[in-house]
Amino acid sequence: LLGQYVLSEVVESTFKSELERFFEETKILALRRIVKLERELGEEDAKLRQLDERYWLSNVSLSAEKYKGYLDHIKMEKALKEVKLEQERKKVSNLDFYINEVLAIAREVQYLWASADLETKLRIQKTVFPEGLVIRPVKRNYLTSNINPFFRIIPIFTRVMERRKKKKVAIIDDFSLLVAGAGLEPTAFGL
Repeated sequence: LLGQYVLSEVVESTFKSELERFFEETKILALRRIVKLERELGEEDAKLRQLDERYWLSNVSLSAEKYKGYLDHIKMEKALKEVKLEQERKKVSNLDFYINEVLAIAREVQYLWASADLETKLRIQKTVFPEGLVIRPVKRNYLTSNINPFFRIIPIFTRVMERRKKKKVAIIDDFSLLVAGAGLEPTAFGL
């Protein structure tokens, strides 16, 4: 079953360029989240300064307990945002690592499965088939229809690239038909 989701050498470079394009778009979104989190961290610092000013410098009476409660809450919010910021920065900085890791898994998924322990096999299965495998035991047919989109496009991509090599341009059977065929609607003349 996993054999059809193995990335062949024939299409790897083209597939990698598509992955890089996808991850570049993801990187742009991550950079926007980083900017937002940095702005929010600045706002948390401003809240801390305001709280200190209210407690130490103003005439507003704020009990030590309330001050400590507000201080702890703001510091906790700030710490959570710092963790999120660090995670986003790692995603952006490790882009090449992620691409190479994804390609390595796609190239070797069948062999990783064969040599893996039970825990790793379950992780591979959950990665390729997010909702699990459904098998008809009598005929050993796989009934699983939900496949990770990344792995689902590998066989299609492979067929398309192989047909291009053979100079067969028609790829109608590989993709869903999005437009109704001619003759299903009346033609409009004179528009």
